[in-house]
Amino acid sequence: MKLQFLKRWTESADVFIPSLLNGVLELGAQWLHGQHGNPLYYMAKERDLISNPRVDYGMEGTGIFCTDLGQLLNTDDINKVISYLHRIKDEMSDESLNSDELVSAQQIFRINFEKYIQSEECPPIESQLLWSLFNWYIKFEVIDNSCNDLNDISLLSYTQYSECHGIDLINFKDGYQTIIDSMINDIPRDVIRLKTAIKRIEICDKTFRVKLYVEEGKRKRIEIFDHLIITSSIGYMRKNLDTFFGFVLPQNKINIIRTLGFGTIDKIYLYFQNPFWKSEDQGFQLIWTQHNHNLPVWVYDMTGFDLVRGQSHVLVAWIGGNGAQLMEDVQSDDIVGNICAQVLRLFLRDVTIENPSKVIRSKWANNHYICGAYSNRSLNYQRLNCDIDQLSEPIVKTKHSNYHNKCVDCPLILFGGEATDRQFYSTTHGAMRSGQREAQRLIDFYQTVNLKPKL
Repeated sequence: MKLQFLKRWTESADVFIPSLLNGVLELGAQWLHGQHGNPLYYMAKERDLISNPRVDYGMEGTGIFCTDLGQLLNTDDINKVISYLHRIKDEMSDESLNSDELVSAQQIFRINFEKYIQSEECPPIESQLLWSLFNWYIKFEVIDNSCNDLNDISLLSYTQYSECHGIDLINFKDGYQTIIDSMINDIPRDVIRLKTAIKRIEICDKTFRVKLYVEEGKRKRIEIFDHLIITSSIGYMRKNLDTFFGFVLPQNKINIIRTLGFGTIDKIYLYFQNPFWKSEDQGFQLIWTQHNHNLPVWVYDMTGFDLVRGQSHVLVAWIGGNGAQLMEDVQSDDIVGNICAQVLRLFLRDVTIENPSKVIRSKWANNHYICGAYSNRSLNYQRLNCDIDQLSEPIVKTKHSNYHNKCVDCPLILFGGEATDRQFYSTTHGAMRSGQREAQRLIDFYQTVNLKPKL
């Protein structure tokens, strides 16, 4: 068995971490999430790739909270409201909760917030502004869950997910790519093939092997392998369900692929020749009170603009939901950047803010081999009583083992990727753990049948 890693990057992958000045910008994964029980953190720490998380850590959704009417909101009041919503989120993450009830995350947030604004705990803020703050928090959760609407998200997305304790937003010293490069150095170069697209997967019934229809540039060919571990995103598999699998996929796997949530998150990096913010600022969060501005609808799905570590001239806007996909469809980077500057001028009431001189943005929904960001547990997924472990079960073929003199189930097609990790879906450490799980499954198989694969 010849071991090979086939990975298809689109052309934009060449600027996954585009250089700007003396630092890096992350278009995709930004941080390591948590320390204890996080295998990727342990690996990165052992290889001296991460910054000291006690003094150099990430921040998001902080800074000046301002409205489209030019109001700068009271920090203490904002912190009280957000702390309450965080508390609701923590309660939703309690595994002991009955998550069998078909109720969306948005419903739970709203029901509890309605009680909160009637309580003495709520700060003296006018009702409209309170609900505007609530909407900002919901947009933040839409981005965090990688969904289009929090009404689509099941409580399972909170109860089944496990956090790794410790510091949450851990920076790499020189960007996320360094951990990938480090892993690649552990693997013989001749078994890694980039820009290789697997267009179709078939099973050779007579030989118990996997047939792949491969495209490498303009070259098309068929290749045969003993086993295949699929780590394609849920978004890609769903979009290509009818063509990617050239065999009858079990119905439970089809149901999971079709109903598992998978949305889009994008970042818009804005480089300003003359930064208008102060060195002590952390960011500018957008509290919309009305939607009658002469602006494209996608701007309302941005939560705000954060300062960027190591980049004194750069802000980053986070955007999710349908707005992220609409933003991607805008052809010109400059148009997107100029609109972002218009939003900043509106909220900060500062007409001197210039348009950015450089704009770099992600387009994950339009990346044909990813089709979004990462997975969540949707209401439709829960409604069909889906179980993610059914997706990670391999496609097997029964073959005779000379060693045991009996038939054994040979795992031909195995399923990995972040979505298949029961606890750590949506994370890079979940993706890593899923790959280790499937590799171990193959190791266990060969040990069981007393065979050694030829690597």
